[in-house]
Amino acid sequence: MSTEKATRARRSRKADTVSQESNKPEITLAQVVEATQDPERGFMYASGEFVLLNEGHGFIEVNQDPTTIRADGAVMVRATPAGIAFVQAEQNSEKGVAQTENVAVESVSTVHEQQAAPQTNQVSKEPKKMTFAVETVEIPAVKRGRGAATKYPFDLLEVGQSFFVPNSASEKGNAAKSVASSVAAANKRYSQEIAGQTRVNRKGKTVPATEQIRLFETRSVEKDPVHGEAGVRVVRTK
Repeated sequence: MSTEKATRARRSRKADTVSQESNKPEITLAQVVEATQDPERGFMYASGEFVLLNEGHGFIEVNQDPTTIRADGAVMVRATPAGIAFVQAEQNSEKGVAQTENVAVESVSTVHEQQAAPQTNQVSKEPKKMTFAVETVEIPAVKRGRGAATKYPFDLLEVGQSFFVPNSASEKGNAAKSVASSVAAANKRYSQEIAGQTRVNRKGKTVPATEQIRLFETRSVEKDPVHGEAGVRVVRTK
């Protein structure tokens, strides 16, 4: 009988563990912003549901390189300036409410010490009305990951020119994978919408059709003819 009870207890604990893992929360936009502004990270992996909720608002950018997609379907994302501004506004608003509530709690404590307990319910906890002044100040540039926007000389390349990134410069020894997101971002930056034309993206959503003004591609090499080591060449083909 004791053996059966022990077996049922183990099964119950296992079921609780599976239930807890299945209910793990999705990442938040605030976490993506934090990762984007972290020079050691620069991005996060997110599910298609998260992308669907935030990409349409212009809050995130999605790495379109298929080699970066994880086995569970998660894709690499980073926050846009609009997403960062949205999260900062939310956080500032929450800070204002929290400060107001702290003042209210202190007031309740004082009244409780001086009067009977039922009378403490008369203290108002309504948030203090906040005002925001319009100001003209210099806005610092947004940091994007590991400086991908300026690290590689995409803007200097002419058609047929290229630059080399050795595997030794990559933390994981795979330069092609390391530069993939930067190449995708450069291609997106050098594209423009085609007036009056649309296309259906991978999520089945109709979006404006675009054409490349410049096109950058990668070529893996075992031994670069100039540098004599393995890595990847990023070439401008258009």
